[in-house]
Amino acid sequence: MTGPVRKILAAFGLVAMIVSFWFLYGQVERYGALLPDGTLLLGNIGTLAILAFGYMGALCLLAEVWYLILKGLSTERPAERAHAYVSFLSSQIVKYLPTGIFHLVGRFGWLVARGYNKAAVGKATGVELGLMLLLASALSLVGVILEPPAAGVFSGMLASIGIAPVPLWLMVTVAGTVAGIGWLVFQRYFLDGVKSISPFALVAGLLFFGLQAAVFAGCYHLVAGALQFGILPLFTLSWLLGFVAVSAPGGFGVREAAFIVLTTGLIEPDLALYSVVLFRLVTLGGELVAFGAGYAINVAQKNQLT
Repeated sequence: MTGPVRKILAAFGLVAMIVSFWFLYGQVERYGALLPDGTLLLGNIGTLAILAFGYMGALCLLAEVWYLILKGLSTERPAERAHAYVSFLSSQIVKYLPTGIFHLVGRFGWLVARGYNKAAVGKATGVELGLMLLLASALSLVGVILEPPAAGVFSGMLASIGIAPVPLWLMVTVAGTVAGIGWLVFQRYFLDGVKSISPFALVAGLLFFGLQAAVFAGCYHLVAGALQFGILPLFTLSWLLGFVAVSAPGGFGVREAAFIVLTTGLIEPDLALYSVVLFRLVTLGGELVAFGAGYAINVAQKNQLT
């Protein structure tokens, strides 16, 4: 990559980062205003900081997933853990920009600029997204079976976005068709590469969802004073819905609304709202810490090279 192109990309990255911070500041104000009063934040600063660092640890687990996938698919050059962590952690902030894909674009460009094969990085991105979708879907399915939402919840969610209830036979047909096409694509383009990925990527992904649920449980406990474990699978399902909602950068709004609807009849709507809003603020704090850690690792690497 030539010098001028590198400078242009660096300038674009700086602008994207500044806009992301501006956007996040507005979201923090917006979400903070939804809490009943400021004492919930001011009176629990220490606990909230611990929860934010806990979420940062969850992001490090995802960074490890990214590294293991990249390592398994990189054939032209060995993947470096520091490169994977920097590209993943430093890009967390820009995922809140419109379209919600700039974190994928950012880490792709960062790694390619350092000599990684474009096809390998692109394929690793697809595998990572597929793995997270698979794990979240499996955990959500198990959770919904063990703790079913109130009757009519899913029909109400569809109606709220203007979609009429879908017959079961049609849902099964569509799901089966999508799964079949997905398997054919996976078998054709990804299966051979996935065989070279360490199974610890799966373990790290499961640990991420466990630690994320634990952080949410801490937020819920601060709001309600007790925890109903049956809501944790529904929390994971709301995360999944935000994950697939590409029109909502970072899942903003979708996850919160989905959690409130899914827990109808299980907990008070106000408790659902306050807990999920508090969790959003904690995750923003954790992502800012993750961004700082990624930046520090990058600076340390540059200093070593010089």
